[in-house]
Amino acid sequence: PYIWSVVAGSLPVGLGLNAATGVISGTPNSAGTSNFTVRVTDANNATVDRALVLTVTNAPPAILSLIISTDNANEVYLNGVLLGTGNDWTKSSNYSAALQSGTNVLAVKGIDAGGVAGLIAELSWPDASAVSDATWKVTTNAPLGWEAVGFNDGAWPAATSYGQYGVAPWFKNVSGFPINSSAKWIWTADSNNDHTVYLRYTFTVGNLPLAISTS
Repeated sequence: PYIWSVVAGSLPVGLGLNAATGVISGTPNSAGTSNFTVRVTDANNATVDRALVLTVTNAPPAILSLIISTDNANEVYLNGVLLGTGNDWTKSSNYSAALQSGTNVLAVKGIDAGGVAGLIAELSWPDASAVSDATWKVTTNAPLGWEAVGFNDGAWPAATSYGQYGVAPWFKNVSGFPINSSAKWIWTADSNNDHTVYLRYTFTVGNLPLAISTS
């Protein structure tokens, strides 16, 4: 039989060496580089040492995929950063952006040119997805910082749903939007007279994993 041991240096916190199998396993707690020496000993007490370097790095960030349209125009923000603008509700805007671990906020300023107004959106990230619906928050008068993660929208009312993608007056006329989407057209409770609105959707992304490489 062989016996494995670390004779110099140390493994990253959270990892351990199985003395019987030589398997290094566990979940590292933080990024960093560890230098250590592993020794294997056989039944005759013969030994072999090997110096190793194990590097723990942060994995690439989770990516948000967003498809959105607003009748008539919008400004789209993720975590306070402007992703882009749109001014033709018949053509969806598509965005990809890095998310942060924990709380994220999609914020949209919607601008209507007259008539019935609405916003529709689908968003997805590696472990979940969401659509525009009554879980979004909306207001007609937003103070400075309304698009940021730390902004408190607790007093904002819930968005009003005007029906699933395909309803009048928009029907299925948004080019590039998923044809069978469950997303709802949303706005304030007065979609005829509220021409500029501010919408927020808050969601959580799980802790991003760590990646391990050795040399």
